[in-house]
Amino acid sequence: MSAFGYLSYTYQPLTQPQSSLAADQGFDQVLRQFNRISPIIPAYYQNGQYGHISDGSPLAWLNSKSFDDQKAYNFQGSAGADWEIIKGLHFKPSLNYKFNTNQSNNFVAAIQYYNADGSLSGVPNISNATDSYSSHTYIAPQALLDYGTKIGNHSIKVLAGASQEYTSYYTLSGYRQGFLNNSLSDLNVAPTTGQTTSNDTYDVAQRSFFGRLNYDYKGKYLLEGDIRDDGSSRFAPANRWGVFPGVSAGWRVSEEDFFSGLKSVVSNLKLRASWGKLGNQDIAGYYPTIATVNSGQNYPYGGTVVGGVAPLNGVDPTIVWEQTAQTDIGLDADFLNVFTFTADYFDKKTTDVLYQVSLPQTYGLGAPVINGSSYQNTGWELALTYHDKAGDFSWNVTGNAAFIKNKVLQLGQGNAPQISGPYITEVGQPQGSYYGYIAQGIFQNTAQVNSHASQKGISPNTAPGDIIYKDVNGDGTVDANDRVVLGSNFPKVTFGLNLNVNWKQFDLTGFFQGAAGVKNYISGIALGTNGIATGKPTSAMLDSWSPTNPNATFPRLWLNYTQNNPSSVPSSFWIRNASYVRLKNVQLGYSLPAAWAKTIGCKKLRVFLQRTKCFNIYQLLQMDRSGGSIWRKRI
Repeated sequence: MSAFGYLSYTYQPLTQPQSSLAADQGFDQVLRQFNRISPIIPAYYQNGQYGHISDGSPLAWLNSKSFDDQKAYNFQGSAGADWEIIKGLHFKPSLNYKFNTNQSNNFVAAIQYYNADGSLSGVPNISNATDSYSSHTYIAPQALLDYGTKIGNHSIKVLAGASQEYTSYYTLSGYRQGFLNNSLSDLNVAPTTGQTTSNDTYDVAQRSFFGRLNYDYKGKYLLEGDIRDDGSSRFAPANRWGVFPGVSAGWRVSEEDFFSGLKSVVSNLKLRASWGKLGNQDIAGYYPTIATVNSGQNYPYGGTVVGGVAPLNGVDPTIVWEQTAQTDIGLDADFLNVFTFTADYFDKKTTDVLYQVSLPQTYGLGAPVINGSSYQNTGWELALTYHDKAGDFSWNVTGNAAFIKNKVLQLGQGNAPQISGPYITEVGQPQGSYYGYIAQGIFQNTAQVNSHASQKGISPNTAPGDIIYKDVNGDGTVDANDRVVLGSNFPKVTFGLNLNVNWKQFDLTGFFQGAAGVKNYISGIALGTNGIATGKPTSAMLDSWSPTNPNATFPRLWLNYTQNNPSSVPSSFWIRNASYVRLKNVQLGYSLPAAWAKTIGCKKLRVFLQRTKCFNIYQLLQMDRSGGSIWRKRI
């Protein structure tokens, strides 16, 4: 009988010094605004005042007395033991603990803007401050009982265990506004008018019981079975628990007597198969089956406004665990002493998907989380390695590829498509497929506009230089009914190549990676936008259509209309083939003579030159006006 224990912890105070940026003027917003403001808006007017747009100037934000002071403290520790009760039987209890706190002091200074002539521009924003405190606690005890033994040619391992996870969260914040000046920021020196306080707490727990059995006979027959019984506080008591089993088997065919004649050719051959089921309970909100209430829901009563509480979101108390079942059949083989090959076929199906259903506004509450959808991923994963040497040369080359098909099997009870902007999720298609119009080129003259189906369903301003959209249903009008699925950002094929070559003391490595059968949506910041106060077009838009530039890459520029805007009217003009092959990493090295290294007390000295994210070998970026594709090399 023996025992072993351990204890470890980490304490990490994280203090962020005062920043010149407040939360709603954070650094991400500063970058967004700098990129959003039109180039015709100056940083400063001649009178020294800030150039600005309707929602301010990021330069003024940077130079203001606003700040966001964060003080965070993180503590995490673990303790455990390993007690061998009898030979081969181990008891392993453990405990993991995390405690995080954050104290935030946020101040937004008042800023007055002026016009170029020195006159006032609007009124200053109201200075305000928010102080908040939050804490997060995580406790996870676990107990394992592990036993392993070998009887003749039979090896058996058994594991049983139980675990629990408990998470609690607490936050408290206060807000005041209208400080006398920007040098004051403590809450108690601001007026109480308009002050608010807020508080929130939640906790969530999961308890699990699990077991696993491994069996091995002569290293030829391998079998594993496992099972989990998981319970989550996020579900109602009647649906709280879910059972998730799994099984896998392997057969080392190359170890059989009848295979001995082939060992000189195929040194290793293994067949394997597995099936397993997992559950998911991570969904938005911590009490999706309980009608919780929220404060701040004021209502009129007795001639005045009275504060109250009310539920904001609908609930479905019948929801259950989301389940994913996966089947895998595979093969591993080593042959001719230089090749290693792996192949897997997989079928992954997710059912009872937890998602927030779409409901009409007449429902009156936020849409509840329900079960009701299912998705499937099927495909192949292949890998082949070739390693050999000739004289001073040696090499190892590994290529891999995955062929994946993703599709929706069910969407709620009615299987109604879910459309959101340029995306659609519908039965038979990949999740979140691109959805829009088929582009057929660019109108070159008024006669073409008049002879084509009316595009008033998109915009009444169609003119030469605009994108031609296909009238898919042939009703003479291009409108929302002519939208079609235009592809997906799920690649149908992903692949990679690892290369290692050695010659004497030199070595060269490279990693190639790519994808095929994938689309990308060019919109917003990728292309730039036009505007008077906001909008910063990229140089690509210099090649836009005009009567003197009829063979341009892009349609005529848009400002007050939307039929060419990729954000407003998604189409195949902007949803492009994004297949690529990329050299992601290359390294050339040289190992110095061992005698040199020995003189300074080293075993080995190596110098190398490395480049990462090198370049795309090719990428499908452009489309001609007929809708066809052309390749363009990139370096």
